[in-house]
Amino acid sequence: MWAVLWARIPAWVKVGAAIVLAVVGAYEFGKLIGAKNASVAAQVDAIKAASSRVSNMEKNNADFRSKSARDRCIVLMRDSGLPDSGCD
Repeated sequence: MWAVLWARIPAWVKVGAAIVLAVVGAYEFGKLIGAKNASVAAQVDAIKAASSRVSNMEKNNADFRSKSARDRCIVLMRDSGLPDSGCD
């Protein structure tokens, strides 16, 4: 039954529907990739800002200079709003 109905649909309608679906799929894929890139860019900007704060702390705070590398990493991640599990 479906084969009979499919055969009655003109070819130009099938091609048009395929083109519309392909365009919508490409648009959604681009939106997904763009969202990922924006998220990564925001994280990089947050790390840059936190890094400058940490370097100022290193210059001005003797207590911070005596911390271990992991503790400095934790401060950097927390200041940038990222999870500190990246320091492990």
